[in-house]
Amino acid sequence: MEYTNETIAELTILLAEASDAVKAWMQPEAWSTADATFVNHHVIIAARKQVTV
Repeated sequence: MEYTNETIAELTILLAEASDAVKAWMQPEAWSTADATFVNHHVIIAARKQVTV
């Protein structure tokens, strides 16, 4: 997948402004290069409500 220079610039700014916790969560590598990567975590939260009849 290819991204525009504008998208890459926006993502770079967002990461630069991110908290240390966000950076630790994303684990960015080689961020200022064409080989930049980050970890994509998915969090699924499920809840159940007991129904009384």
